[in-house]
Amino acid sequence: MRLTGKIIKWNEKKGYGFVKPDGNGRELFIHINEFDWRPMQGQKISFVVGRDKQGRPCAQNAILYGAYLKQNKGVSINYFWFAFIALFSLVMIYLLASGLVTIWVVPVYVLMSLLSFSFYWYDKDAAQRNAWRLPENMLHLIDFSGGWIGAILAQQRYRHKTKKLSFRIGFWLSVVLNLGMLYLISQNQIL
Repeated sequence: MRLTGKIIKWNEKKGYGFVKPDGNGRELFIHINEFDWRPMQGQKISFVVGRDKQGRPCAQNAILYGAYLKQNKGVSINYFWFAFIALFSLVMIYLLASGLVTIWVVPVYVLMSLLSFSFYWYDKDAAQRNAWRLPENMLHLIDFSGGWIGAILAQQRYRHKTKKLSFRIGFWLSVVLNLGMLYLISQNQIL
């Protein structure tokens, strides 16, 4: 269950602070890793109460309060991604029909997308539980191997890995490299 509160203390050098939940809750520790932005004292946030490695209660998975209100108005669907996947599907149908790629390409994309979707789901769940997370390079490797469709769907479904710029750059680089590899296959330059 998400709670709301205010950052009442923040130590920028050490990267942690304390949140006072709205109502009568006691102050909770929060670490810089729980934010997708640079937090400041006085900001109102939404968060989940979890446990740190020593089992003490702490605030996790912080969202700016305004973003929390927007998020709870309903899931917004980004139709660009679905159009991108639909366009890719049409191109794949053309490549298959014209004999430029063999049918084995389809199960590779399907299996890698299912694997990618499940890995993003696991990583989001681990982030919320403050558990061991998957390395970002592992996600990029799966996306490069054809799982980027599942990654897009998981990012939209779970709102995971959609804000961190360095990850987004790596993700799109893996998509471009995968599509480049597919182009070379279709031109009989590899395999």
